Amino acid sequence: MKRGFTCTRGCAVLAGFAAAAALSAAALRASAATGRQRAAGRLAAAEAALTAQVRAASDYSGARLRQMRAEARRFELRIGQADTVDQLKRLLAPRWKIEAASVDERGPFSTWLGTYRLEAPAAGDWSGIVEAIGQAEALPGSQVRQFEMRAGGDRPIPNIVLVRVVVAIRTRTSPSTATFP
Repeated sequence: MKRGFTCTRGCAVLAGFAAAAALSAAALRASAATGRQRAAGRLAAAEAALTAQVRAASDYSGARLRQMRAEARRFELRIGQADTVDQLKRLLAPRWKIEAASVDERGPFSTWLGTYRLEAPAAGDWSGIVEAIGQAEALPGSQVRQFEMRAGGDRPIPNIVLVRVVVAIRTRTSPSTATFP
């Protein structure tokens, strides 16, 4: 009488391969889990080191923060309103003609850039020209970027034939498009 488990040789070989495959899969799974745990530990250590560096190098505390707030308030005072472009047009009208205008919008702020020209000003116009340019620069958010005069004629003292002014206006919102040519 035979005792124990009996099977064919092929069945025994197949069972051995199945056991080896199961052991290999378990070993691979354990190895992957260990690798994930090591990677998570390295990432946590790197995050802690970076957080410590950011806290040590922070410029946003105490006196530096108060200085940044003061700069932001000064910036707010220098920014124009949406109607600043219309104020400039009323200031320079009707003698000054607009040559070109463009708007560069970035986030909640925009910069309007306009070129105005005055043709054939008389000698008596100079005080008015200087006053108009001074008033243009006094508008909130306004800055005269360029001032050009062209002379012409064949006299010993040539006549001024053209005055051109480039004005930039920074506003909080998009300026009115009614002033564009």
